[in-house]
Amino acid sequence: MGFFSEIRSVLVLGSAPNAIQARYWTKHDFDRVVVINNAWKILKSWDDLIYPYDFPEENMPKNKKPSQRYITEAEFVSVQNSFGGFVYAG
Repeated sequence: MGFFSEIRSVLVLGSAPNAIQARYWTKHDFDRVVVINNAWKILKSWDDLIYPYDFPEENMPKNKKPSQRYITEAEFVSVQNSFGGFVYAG
């Protein structure tokens, strides 16, 4: 089995006003936690942080764990374009 075939539930946190509610959740309810931009501040147990090239360095996590990974536009733009690009996906 590959990595993605073992993942059943993913939490994706972005900048929605109610995203802050997730600060009370535990990672145990999800196989993977993906945060976008500053949403890493909501749930410190995130797995993947997605951010663009112009994301301010001072907004980056100061204590990234070895199990956490950064995903930049070099990785997500081509995938996003295959789903209609920025017009449809923010």
